[in-house]
Amino acid sequence: MKAFFHRAKHWQLFVLLVGGVFIFELAIMLSMASTFKSSFTRNRPPDMRSFFWIFIPMMVFVMGIIFGWQWSISWGLKEKLPRAVNMNFKRFRAFMIFPLVYLILYMLLIVGFFSTMTNLASTPNSDLALQSMMPYIFGMILIIPLHLFAMFCMFHNIYFCAKLLKSIELGREAELGEYIGYFFLFWFNFVGFWIIQPSVNRISSADWTPPPPHPGYDFANTPNPTTSPPQQKEIVPAGEKLKKKDNIAFEHDDDFEGLF
Repeated sequence: MKAFFHRAKHWQLFVLLVGGVFIFELAIMLSMASTFKSSFTRNRPPDMRSFFWIFIPMMVFVMGIIFGWQWSISWGLKEKLPRAVNMNFKRFRAFMIFPLVYLILYMLLIVGFFSTMTNLASTPNSDLALQSMMPYIFGMILIIPLHLFAMFCMFHNIYFCAKLLKSIELGREAELGEYIGYFFLFWFNFVGFWIIQPSVNRISSADWTPPPPHPGYDFANTPNPTTSPPQQKEIVPAGEKLKKKDNIAFEHDDDFEGLF
């Protein structure tokens, strides 16, 4: 996966994402038209489950491209990050996994909710219908904080990728004003592909030359520089200190004559 996203051109990622979404949406529209036509013919509520059997693969496809792209940049280029730039890769990995798990749980909850509504549409017993819907209602309430945290994780991942890529380009830790543009390009990825991906292609290539490291920075894939041996302190006899610059008291020993 990392090799694919490193070699892919900007137009390829754009066509893959936008074209894939267009095909899925076209399939959803055709499926919904067929579902509503069938429901009108049978005089029954439309079965929304057919919509989600296409919508869920579409979301998996979109998240796979976006998260795979971010993962290939952050985890795939971390060896090129200057050593003195401290970034928490373990937290990034956890924040990358959580939205995926949340998305799966959210989709299962939505599918179960609409499946139950479809089954209960012809049930005359309102008490039974309410009892069947209560678990999904509580699930919708409990999922709100999970949804907010998943959004926080995704924004953190965008920040992480933007700062890492800009720090690699600069050879030092990038400041907020230097990578804020990359932040928005990662956010609006269908535009960011055209600007960010050429930099990814260049950095991941074998002939890429890193910028000269700034003072206090070296690159993570190079060994630690050897420290120079400690300088021996020069030992100067006490009498000679009087003849050193800025400590001159007398030019010659004869200058002591006549004082005693």
